[in-house]
Amino acid sequence: MITNYDVSLVGLVAILIQIVIPMVIAVVTRTSADNRVKAVAVIVLSGVIELLTQYAGSAGFDWKYYLVNTGIGIAISVVAYLGVWKPTGLADQAGKLGPQ
Repeated sequence: MITNYDVSLVGLVAILIQIVIPMVIAVVTRTSADNRVKAVAVIVLSGVIELLTQYAGSAGFDWKYYLVNTGIGIAISVVAYLGVWKPTGLADQAGKLGPQ
C-alpha cells in the first residue's frame, strides 16, 4: 500500500504537463476527430509522461507507482479539460489551430 506520497520537482512538472495534455491533443487532432481517439491519446500520453517521470526520478522504476500515477495523470487531464478548458471555450479555440 502506498502511504507516503511525496511529490518531487519532476512530479510537479508532470502534473503541469498533464493539465496541458488536453490542449495539445485539441491542437493536434481534428476538431471532428472521434472522442475515443482523443481519449486513447490522453491515456497514451499520460502513460508516456509517467514513464519519463519514473526514469527522471532517482528512485528507479516501480510498477505500483507507475500505474497509480498514470491513473492520477489521466484524472488530472480529464478534470482540466472538463473543468477549465472546455467551459472557457479554450478547447474549441485550440481545435481551430490544428489541422482542419
